[in-house]
Amino acid sequence: MLSRKTPAVIAALLIMTPVTSSMVQAEGDVGASLNHKVSVPVADIPPAVLMAAKAKRPGLTFTEAESETKGGHHYYDLEGHDNAGREIELDLMLGEDGQWQVVEIQRDVLWQIVPALVQEELMANAPGVKPARIIESDQDNGTIIYEFYTRDANGVEAKYEVALKGEEATFLREEWQH
Repeated sequence: MLSRKTPAVIAALLIMTPVTSSMVQAEGDVGASLNHKVSVPVADIPPAVLMAAKAKRPGLTFTEAESETKGGHHYYDLEGHDNAGREIELDLMLGEDGQWQVVEIQRDVLWQIVPALVQEELMANAPGVKPARIIESDQDNGTIIYEFYTRDANGVEAKYEVALKGEEATFLREEWQH
């Protein structure tokens, strides 16, 4: 029989239990342990954020949203589907002028879709890496960042990035910044 103290004991045990990236990944996407995002109900997205997103991609229907602060900038990531049912994410950043702007248009892609020179640049700098997830991130300025997420046998995740501009691929030693 459970006593009145049981809920408090269970709560204390949960607080003391460390959360590892492998525990997080059991329920989330590859790469989620590398981010510090907070889920936001779509209904709670500020109108200015939605207006900027709809201006860039009017046909998207948003189904999920997250908020984060990274590199001193506030972001909203809005995930949705276009009229053809393709999943697309828009990352919006609050600019110094106080306006929200779309800074990335992202989609998951397969290895076969990644341009050969991007594949070669990744393998030259991270030999033998086997991406578990690949995101193509169009910066809307002629640059595409390919994000390669990996997970080792212990559940530890890593991220590699290659920038593609025109016919030049560059392995990034530091995370891409806006």
